[in-house]
Formats: sequence, C-alpha cells, structure tokens
Amino acid sequence: MIDDIKELLSLGTRIRDAAKGADAVKTKMRTRLADYDGVLQVLLQSDFADIKNELLRLRGLYEEIDALHVKHTADPADPKWAKAAKKVNRGTQHKSIEEDLDAIDKEARQLFGIIATKSSIDTRKTIKQILELQRGPNTVGTPVAIAGGVFAALLVAFAAVILSHRNEISHIDMGEVVGLVLQDLQLEGVRITFASHVSIVAVFGALLVVSSAVIWAQRKAFSTMIRDVLPPTLPQRAAVPTGALALPRSYVERPGVQEAMGDLMDPEKALAPYMIVGMGGGGKTVLASALVRKSSVLEHFRGGIFWMEMGRGANKSLLHRLQGLAREMGAAPTDAPHGVPHVFDSLEQVMQHLAAVVSRGSSPRLVVLDDVWEREVVAAFLGVGLKVLVTTRDRSIVGVPGGLLELGDMAEDEALELLWKTSGTVGQPGDGVRTQMTKVVDRCGRLPLVLAIAGSMPVVKGKGLKDGAWEELIEEFENVTTIMWEPGEESRNLDMVLGASFNALAARKREEFLRMAVLAPGAVAPFEMLRNLWEIQDVEGTKEEAEGLVNKCLLQDVDGVGYRVHDLLLKYLRVKIKQDGERVKKATALQAQYLGRLDVVMSYGDQKHGADNQGLFGLGTLWRCLEKLSGDPVLETASYRAILGELDSCEATAEVANCLEWVALLYDIQGKFAEAEPLYERSQTILEKVLGSEHSDVAKALNNRGKYSEAEPLYERCQAIQEKILGPEHLEHPSLATTLNNRAGLLEAQGKYDDAEPLYVRAIAIGEKALGPEHPDVAVWLNNRAELLRAQGKYEEAEPLYERSQAIRETVLGPEHPDVAQSLNNRAELLRAQGKYFQAEPLYERSLAIREKALGPDHPAVAQSLIHRASLLESQGNYQEAEPLMKQSLTIRRKTLGPDHPLVAEVLNNWAGLLTKQGKYDEAEPLYASMYARMAVFEKNLGYEHPYVATAFNNWAGVLKKQGKYSEAEPLYARAVAIAEKALSPDHPDLAFFLYNWAELLKAQGKYAEAQALYVKSHATREKALGPDHRFVADSLNGLAELLRLQGKFDEAEPLCVKAIAIGEKALGPDHPVLAEYLDNRAELLRMQGNHAEAEPLCERSLAIRETMLGPEHPDVAQSLNNRAVLLESQGKHKEAISLFERSLSIRTKKLGADHPYTVGTRNWLESVRKKV
Repeated sequence: MIDDIKELLSLGTRIRDAAKGADAVKTKMRTRLADYDGVLQVLLQSDFADIKNELLRLRGLYEEIDALHVKHTADPADPKWAKAAKKVNRGTQHKSIEEDLDAIDKEARQLFGIIATKSSIDTRKTIKQILELQRGPNTVGTPVAIAGGVFAALLVAFAAVILSHRNEISHIDMGEVVGLVLQDLQLEGVRITFASHVSIVAVFGALLVVSSAVIWAQRKAFSTMIRDVLPPTLPQRAAVPTGALALPRSYVERPGVQEAMGDLMDPEKALAPYMIVGMGGGGKTVLASALVRKSSVLEHFRGGIFWMEMGRGANKSLLHRLQGLAREMGAAPTDAPHGVPHVFDSLEQVMQHLAAVVSRGSSPRLVVLDDVWEREVVAAFLGVGLKVLVTTRDRSIVGVPGGLLELGDMAEDEALELLWKTSGTVGQPGDGVRTQMTKVVDRCGRLPLVLAIAGSMPVVKGKGLKDGAWEELIEEFENVTTIMWEPGEESRNLDMVLGASFNALAARKREEFLRMAVLAPGAVAPFEMLRNLWEIQDVEGTKEEAEGLVNKCLLQDVDGVGYRVHDLLLKYLRVKIKQDGERVKKATALQAQYLGRLDVVMSYGDQKHGADNQGLFGLGTLWRCLEKLSGDPVLETASYRAILGELDSCEATAEVANCLEWVALLYDIQGKFAEAEPLYERSQTILEKVLGSEHSDVAKALNNRGKYSEAEPLYERCQAIQEKILGPEHLEHPSLATTLNNRAGLLEAQGKYDDAEPLYVRAIAIGEKALGPEHPDVAVWLNNRAELLRAQGKYEEAEPLYERSQAIRETVLGPEHPDVAQSLNNRAELLRAQGKYFQAEPLYERSLAIREKALGPDHPAVAQSLIHRASLLESQGNYQEAEPLMKQSLTIRRKTLGPDHPLVAEVLNNWAGLLTKQGKYDEAEPLYASMYARMAVFEKNLGYEHPYVATAFNNWAGVLKKQGKYSEAEPLYARAVAIAEKALSPDHPDLAFFLYNWAELLKAQGKYAEAQALYVKSHATREKALGPDHRFVADSLNGLAELLRLQGKFDEAEPLCVKAIAIGEKALGPDHPVLAEYLDNRAELLRMQGNHAEAEPLCERSLAIRETMLGPEHPDVAQSLNNRAVLLESQGKHKEAISLFERSLSIRTKKLGADHPYTVGTRNWLESVRKKV
C-alpha cells in the first residue's frame, strides 16, 4: 500500500503541474490536490490497517479531477475551435465545474476520515490502552467504569490528537472524524464514575478543551456556520437598490426633491403611493434614483429599498414580479427573519406572504415601481402594506397619491446647468455665454437626453467659455438635414441634435457608431463583439474607442462588461446606415462572422450564463435583427455551414459530436428540421464509436430521434450502470436525474404511463436536492411530469406542477423566454381540456406574443401557438376568428418545413375540419385532397409503421366520415389501427382512440355488432392505460351507451350513461361542455323511454352549461336548444318547442350558414311543428 500512496502522490503532482494558469478553476484544482497530498504524506509516516479499497477509490477521484482538467483545458494539439470552446466553457461553466470539484472533494474528505480511523497515532493507542486497563481482562463488550479524572485525561488526550493533526484535516468533515474515532474507541460502552466534585470539574474542563480544539481546527467552517444560523442584523441604513441608475456627472437636482423626501417618509402617508409623473425622457428614473440615494431616505427605510422595472404590460406578469420581490426581501437584512417559499401558486398567495412579512417587521420598506403603465400594478403592491414610489407618464395610474412630483420641461436654469456640466468646461459662464447657451437650450427643447448629447459635442466640449463656441453649435444644428422617422417635437429635437453630433464625429468614430446598428434593442455588446465589429486588434483598444462614444453620451457603459445603445439612438442608426448599402453589407458581415463563431455559440448556449439568460434564443434575437438589417434571411444558416466545414476536418471525438448537436439544435430553433436531422445522426454515430453503444448519451440521441425500441434497453442499462457506479449513498447525482427523466419520457411516448410516473417523481426529487428547487432542469422535469398527468386526465395534480415550472422559468430565465411560452401554452392546454376556455385564452395570447418576439413571426413554434389559439376559438364556436389563424399557421409551416412535412398535414386537417363544421365543403375538399396526396410522402419519409402515419390515416378517415364517405373511410381506420398495434404497446391510449373512432364509423353505418366489439376493446384499453376515472373512459362509455340505445337496449344503455356522467363530473368538473354531451345522450335515452320528467332537468342543465361556458351564440348551444325542443314537442308542448327551435335556427344560420345540414334540419323541424300548431 506504500507504493499505492506514492503512486497517488505522483499522479497528483502530474495533474498539478499540468493545471498551470491563474484562472479560478485551475487554482481550485491545484489547491485541492495539494491538500490531499499533504494527508497522504502524513500517511507514509504512520502505520495503518488495510486501506486498499479507500486508496483505490481515491485514485478514481484523482482521475475525475484529471478528466475535468483535460476537458476544460486546451491541449497544444487541439484545433483552434477546440481551444476556444474549452476557454469559453471554463468561463461560462465555472460554477458547474466548481460544483463537480466540490462533489469530488466531499467524497475525498469522507475517505480520508475513514483512513484516519484506520491509521496508527500514538496518542490514540495510549487512550485505547488506558481503556483496556480500565476494563480489565475478559470484559470485552461490557460497560466499564472510568473515574471522572481518568476520563478527563482521555478527553484532553483526544484534543491533542485533533490539534496535532489540524493541518492535515482542515478540509475534512470533523463531525464524521470525531464520530468514527469515538466509535473506534468504543466509548459507547463506558460508564463514568465521579468520586468528587473535583473530578466533575475536571471533566467539564476537559470537554471545554476538546470543544476548543475542534473549533480551532475548523474555525473557518464554524464561523461560516454561525453566520448562516444567526438571523441577519438590521443595518443603520438600507443599501442603494440594485436597478437604480448611477447618477451621471451632469446630474442636476430638480425642484421638489426635498419635498418628495418629506412625503416619502411622512408616517401619516405611509400607505399612500408617491408619484413622479412626466413625459418620456423627462428624467423620472434619474430623479427616483437620486431619491433612493439620499441618506435620510436610506436611514428611514432600514427594512430595505427595492427597485422594480415595470414597463408596458407588467400587469401580465405580476405573479412573477411579486415572487421576485419576496425573494429579494427574504435575502435583505431584517429585524424579523422569515422563510421564503421557493414558488407561489397564485397572486393571492404571494401577496398574503408579503403582507405577513411586512406586518412582522418594525422598520418601513420602500419599493420603487419604475415606468408603470397599468393601474392594477400599483394596486397589487399597495395591497401588501409597502410604501410605493411610482414613476409613470399617466397621472391616472394612482387615484389619490400620497404626494406628487410632476416633471415638465426643465426650467431654464436647470437646463443651463445640465448643458454646462455635460460640456465639462471649468469655470462659470458670463452673461454673454449664458445668452448663447439659452438659445441652445431653446433649440433642444429642454429635454435632458438631448441636452446631454448637445453638451458633449466637440465644438463646446471643454470650450464653453470660448467666444462663439455655442453659436457654432447652433449653426451645426441649422445645417442638420437628417430624415425624421416619426412626427412630434421630441423627435425633431432629438433628430436634430443626433444629426449634428454624428456629423461632428471623426471618420473612424462615425463608422464605429454606425456599425452599432447591428445590435438588437436592449442587447449588450460584449468587448469581444465590439473588437470584431470595429476591427480592432485588442480589447483594451476597443474599450478606449468605446469610452470615446460614452463621453459623447452615444453609448451606455453596462457594469464594465459591455455597452448598450439607447433604443432611440439605435433607431436613428438603422435609418442612417441604410443610406449606404456597402456599409450595411460590411457591418452585417462582421457581426455574422462574430455570431457564427463556435466559441460565441457555446457562450450563448449555456442557459445559466448566456446573454440576458436567454441562452441560444438570445443569440437568435441578434440574428433576427441582423438578417432584417441585411435583407438576407439565411445569414445565420450560412454561418453555421462554416462551422460544419471546420468540424469535418477534425478527428471524431465526443467533443466534435457535442458541437454537431449544438449546430443541430440551432437549426431546430429556426425550425429547419431537415438540416438538423443528419447532424443529430452524425453526432449519434460518433458517440457510439467513442463512448460505446451502451452509453447514456447514445440512448438520449436515439430517443430524440424517435428510435424508441432501440433507446429503451439502453436507458434501462445506463440507469443501472449509473446507480452501480454512484453507489447506494450517492444516488442523488444530476446525471442520474437526467437519465430517469429521459427514460420516463420514452416510456410516456410508448403509452406506458404507470412505468413513467415514478421515474419522473424520482428525477424531480434528485434534481431538487442536487441542483436546488429553482434550477431550470427541475422546471423541465416538473413540466414533463405535468404533461404525463394531463395525458392521464389527472388535471388537479398537473396544475400546480405546471404553475411551479412556469414560476421557476420566469424567475431564472426571465418572463420573455421561449421556455416560459412553452409553460404558458401547456397550462392553457390543461385549462382547455378542463373546458375553462376563458381562463386559457390570456395564456395562449401571452405564449404567442413571447414566441413571436423571441423567435420571429415565421418560427414553427409560433405556428403551434396559432393552431392552439385557433382550436380554442373553434371550441368556443368562434369559427370565423379561428380561420385566419389556421391559414397563417399553414403559411408558416409550409415556408419553414416544406409542403410534405407531417405538421403541414396536421394544419390542413384541422383547417379542413373547421371548414367542415361550418358546412363549407367546397372549401374543405381541396385541403383534404392536398393532405391525401401527401400520404405516400409521409409513409416514405417516416416509415410505413410510424405512429404519425397511423395518426394521419385516422385523421383522413375522420374527414371522409364527416363527408358521409363511409366506405372510403373504413379501410383507412383499419390501416391506422394495424399500424398502431405494431408501433405502439397494446395498452397505448392512441390505439384506443383509433379503435373508438372506427367504432363510431361502424355505428354510423349501422354495423352495430362490429362497432360494439371495438367500443368494448377501446374502453378496456383506456381503463387500463388511463385509469377508470379518465374522461376518455367516459367517452367510450357514452359512445357504447348511444350504440345500445340505437339498438333499443335501453336497460343496458342506462347504467353506462349514468357512469359516464359520474366520471365526467369527477374528471372534468360539473360545468364542462363535454359533460353537456353526456347529459344530452341520457336525456335522449329517457325521452325514447317516455320518461319526460326525468329527461327535462338533464336538457336544462346541458343548455345551462353550454350557455355559461361557451356563450349564448355557440353552435353547441343550438344543439342543446334543439334537443330540448324535440323533448317538448314529444310532450305536445308545441309553442314552447317553436320558441327554442327559432332560437336554435337563428344561431345556426349565423354561425354555420343557411345551407348547413344542421341549419336545414332545424328549419325542417320548425316548419313541421308550426304546422301542428
């Protein structure tokens, strides 16, 4: 074992020597290895028992550190792209790398603790010898009586052990070492006797010595622990809130600030909001920032000052914003410590929490709501008892404020002071200079932004006292002829000053400023981006050039990490640069070169560290703006082809495979699936070659490509391998959670819901513990489990998971991230399934808005949102509103996916179904024909036994059934079922769905016996796969009951109707529109039996549900009116029946048209009853 220790020391030395460099990751690697080597050196000087297993595991940990080093450190032989990628990885993934090192360190400390108990230390030998003497011979395992004084001596000796080895164990868990030592000494079998008070005092003194030894050895850990345990103390003054602007050197104090301070701190106005009102660019935010920096304000609001950016539409994300405030308040020092739930399920819940927190604290808290546009925003924050400072353009935002500061144009003296300060001139202006400056102020309109740019111009910068300087500035304004982009005094003034400022720039500065037009609004340009865009050799030179524009108020410095262009200036730049096509071509080419670099792609690819937390979608936003400016819609695609060309010349490694997957994902984001698929396939092939065919990454690749039968055994095996490698005590690793989630998704796709459920649950539990409850991966797994529960019809269980997933994503990724759009869409789908159409509508709208903004109007995800929104409108009976959305989604999918893609067929089917519902058969027919013409293409592209082909046949058969073409529909249903039986498990819900639809066709054909067999099989499959209380089970029962009714088997049909209604009420709620259908079916059964009295309340309830949930003009309301009218007519109540028929006819004529079969049928019923009257 001596050789094993020496080998480990040699390995550690080699890794430390290789990990040279000053960055934090390498330093941490070297420090940890040095610590371990120190312990190993001590071991060489000691005797020890068999520690071969511990040394073997230690070697494995050394190799894991070496693997991390190799993965993230460039080798001289690496190609340039690999070196850049590793450098970016260390920079952007330093947190995750350090987490990996911490996990390795924790296990190493445990191993060293075990080794310490097996090592031979003289002092410990002495302790054991004393114990054995006290026990006496032949008394092993029996309690031993030890005199108090002797026990005190033992404790002091133990303290000596700790202190003598404090250097070696400074990184070891002292609790574990102490426990192991005490267990090894068998002190649990010791009974201590005290002969006198002196011995008691000696023991307590010895305990104090031991405690001191432990605390000294672990003093850093103890101090950290104490800080974590004790509640934060309330400071003498609050901190300046994050988000408040740094006051510029040219800041001018506006009148009313002192009065505003008094109103803010007035105890009689504690709950009334204070308002700062003014026009855009009037300085509201700067003034609010000045207020929260005042010493008296900071001292008054000791409980904390919190800054929240609002903006237009903030009322749509109040839950997210209040959640953020709760977390920020929880982290602030306070005189009333409190916990903060990781997520709140509703606006009411978070408001209650905040109100409770505010009520417990004794010191006031202030929240600044900057740029408020909606009244309900202020109301939400007032409702929790906070003092609120509001900046807004609209006085009506707050009904009765506790104070108001209205900012109009700057007064002349204020404007002159601002202009003078931005000019940076030393000294004070005389009367003549002030007169000329006044003319400048008048020309600029006394707006702070415009004045700042004007005062920064070269003609007056530092030259304010020079004769004629301000007159020259006015002349430059007069010479400006820049085209304006919108009307209004503000635009003219800003346009004029910007034009003059631009003309005054040196040629190089002018070119640099123009090239900033390639940015997206609000985007930060990192130093490296500007270095490339401006064609400068080094970053320092880039900073110098940028600072020149900052000094002219044309760029904004963003925390020393990059620069931003004000949106109004960006708009000006885009107009300006488009006047020169060659400039546009040059600037966009340089920016495309930068955005297309592999290291840049990877830097945006990390969601935790990507630009603005938008990850690759932030990169996509930059590309969309660049393509719009250049007029080249395939600029992004061309840049990725260059990356692929570089990868083609590289050796096939796992890193190359990962790079291929990155590029494939970027194509996916653009909706270019045809380009993405071969890259995924190449990546998978390389992974199989490099990692082996049974690696989890290979299983994931197969799953992503839909190769379920190949992926399932791999996932199962890789899960078993991971569990074995990690061992029973380390089964909470994120990689295992990922495998469990992926395997669960695979099982769900196969319809094996019961097998998938526990895997999702376990993945979430591991993720919460290993990554934290608010990690984006946890949000993904919560969403996936919610999707499974929705498929099972467990809507109440799914809802809180969807909400929590959405809350995490909004917090971590921001409210405008495409993943948030996915959460909103999924929640809306859940609400639609529950029949809560009006609640689903705003979620669909917000999801669509986010996707259009983040991904562009032509992205396939936007098409999906349009389809879902159209389906909702269709469910509400708003057919005319739904139709243009269907048409738009079809246009997008044809453009991005090609005419032969299965998702194009999906839109064709849905749109055709919508037209069919309206009786527009002539318009529907060409859509059906187009879809049918592509069936052979689907089969060829997807394979003859792919589940989607089965779905396509099922949908086409449904179309033919609606047209009454039963003989043509039947073989298609049969083919769909045959494919599903081969491709899916026998208990898959989709198979049951196809069987049910086929049964419906056979029922319409009068083939009752064949239909009944399929109904029964569909019902059994659904009951097994989804459980007995699922709404689809109720569908099967309702269909079978209707079949039995048509055959006159009323007694057999009755219990099925009752059961279907009971399941529907439980699964969907008492007011779901589908339940109305079940009620109508049973009412018709009772009518045919002559039980009119029992049928009447069912008809009434069905009508009430549909009117409430769908609106009084929905076609389904017309159906309920028709059914009730038929019931009344059966009882001879002709006049009452006529009234209902007339209302039904009116709705159907309006919604479906006068020639629709349903309209014609109602008209015939009405004429028949009128004749009887």
